[in-house]
Amino acid sequence: MEDEATRFPPLAGSDAERRTALALAERLRAGGGREVMVETEWVRPRGQLAYALHAALGVAASVVAVAAPAVGLGLAALALLSLLLDLSGRLFLLRRLTPERATQNVIAPARFGGDPRLRVLLVAGCDVERSGIAARVGGRARRGRGARLSRARGAAPGAMVWVVVSLVLVLGCSVVRVASGDVGTVIGGVQLVPTLVLLVALALFLDAATAKPAAFDMVAVDTLIAAATTLDAAPARHVAVDVVIAGAESGRGVGFLKLLRRHRFPRVRTAVIELRRAPAAGWQTSDGPLFPLRYHPQLLTLAAKAAAEERELGATPTLGHASGAAFRARQRRLPAIRLGAPDEPALLSLVLALVEALDADLARDAR
Repeated sequence: MEDEATRFPPLAGSDAERRTALALAERLRAGGGREVMVETEWVRPRGQLAYALHAALGVAASVVAVAAPAVGLGLAALALLSLLLDLSGRLFLLRRLTPERATQNVIAPARFGGDPRLRVLLVAGCDVERSGIAARVGGRARRGRGARLSRARGAAPGAMVWVVVSLVLVLGCSVVRVASGDVGTVIGGVQLVPTLVLLVALALFLDAATAKPAAFDMVAVDTLIAAATTLDAAPARHVAVDVVIAGAESGRGVGFLKLLRRHRFPRVRTAVIELRRAPAAGWQTSDGPLFPLRYHPQLLTLAAKAAAEERELGATPTLGHASGAAFRARQRRLPAIRLGAPDEPALLSLVLALVEALDADLARDAR
């Protein structure tokens, strides 16, 4: 499968992604005899192309506002509203102009004898992102800093913050133009700055939307399948662990978002643990491309306990700006957390330690 993935990278919504998902479903069936369901979903995974449309509309709004302030105001308001709704996952407006593709979620429920006190969705994606300039530069920066990332007390704002701020400024300048009529060159100078930022963002989004696929990475899905095999052989007493291979995970978690909408898991008895490859072993304390959304406090406490149990991993907390499965779960008020490690053994150890800590915590509550 890895040779085929090298020749035909499984981009989100592609035929290669669907073939990869079906091959991984067969591995799950063969490995532990779990019942495996494959659900097809129609999604719009071209997130970078959608954000390029928002940036382009912001630039157009700024240009049009000079001659027709009311029209520019309307365009800026549409771009800002559409972007905020897109990032929230509640409604897609401009994204509807991007291609719709079929993806697949692979779900393998745990073989649990009784009624579990907690159902954990262990999630990983099997598609690859495109390696644009921003992704390559960011990846080199993260590798260069190495484990120091995990010790950072804060994180720089995500790139999407600057796009939103620029749209707000263009909107504000348009409001001033509408209200004041002739405003001279002062407002033009102020408006130039966010326009330039949006032009740079447009170029970077277009580069990311058309770049070559990144290298295919099986660390997360291999860990997922290994965890399923281990937990089938020695299941937890109070926790049922379902494994989910989410489609279009690189497209801002839109495949997993469809799964959450379809199944509507109960909040009090469901938790989500997302797995990703990372430069160093650890767990995310928060995520989000715009405003960081903190992960569930109890899961964060138990992740720290699991890291203490597996001290040789050197796992530590980090801050992030991703919007994958765990972030989508938190948006829907489900307990969630994201774990990462550079290789399968480290990630598997961290996952199993966290599941064990969850089970022990539930056992104490039952007494």
